[in-house]
Amino acid sequence: IFDNLSPFRIDLKGIYSARDLNILKKRIAVKYKKVRIWMWCAEDAIGYKLLSGSKQDIKDAKSILARQYGKLDVAYLKNLCKRLGVERKLMKIKREIEKVLEKQS
Repeated sequence: IFDNLSPFRIDLKGIYSARDLNILKKRIAVKYKKVRIWMWCAEDAIGYKLLSGSKQDIKDAKSILARQYGKLDVAYLKNLCKRLGVERKLMKIKREIEKVLEKQS
């Protein structure tokens, strides 16, 4: 959903399979202006965006990984990406982010 008047971009994800149901298990609630919004966890967002594979989704996955670096459940993320067949993509963007972080420190 694109709204040029808002700083937010919302991706909607349908539940079409048992695999998609797993997203609900790790969802998180975020409060915004007294409204509880359910979101998928960062690890699921990264994995499924890598699976989608569009340029925008890869860019989104990198952005989430960079912003959440050090806060992620790495074992869950690696296992998810392995199950989704995107482990190589994860390792690639992880290396790219680590290079940037090294330069910043």
